[in-house]
Amino acid sequence: MKRYLLLTLLLLGTFSAWSQAVGEWRDHNSFVEVRHVQTAGSRVYCATRSAMFYYDKDEFSVKPLTKVSGLSDVGISTFAYSEQLRCLAVAYSNSGLDLIMDGRTENVADIRTGNISGDKQIYSMRFRGSKLYLAT
Repeated sequence: MKRYLLLTLLLLGTFSAWSQAVGEWRDHNSFVEVRHVQTAGSRVYCATRSAMFYYDKDEFSVKPLTKVSGLSDVGISTFAYSEQLRCLAVAYSNSGLDLIMDGRTENVADIRTGNISGDKQIYSMRFRGSKLYLAT
């Protein structure tokens, strides 16, 4: 009986070790409290405090956008999408800003690291033409 119990415990430990490879990251974000929603073509983007996800109407699928999968930070405050530029702009509560185009994420740290006095948090933003306007 003890042998079977020991063998079972060893096998369970072995199987759980295979669930994630060395050097890989997994994220455990909450997608429950949606703070901001915006339609962008065939996608509907939703932001929570720690991550984003989108629903693709053509593929009937939900895909997460997290720090592990390409965002540069957590603590999303707002986002905007430009159909013309095909650009998703994501603002964080620490004044960071990501621009996501063609699957590439470009982090813009000028506001966060700049010598600006006062509150730097981005509260709202809008695309007008090819320009992005930020409200701090």
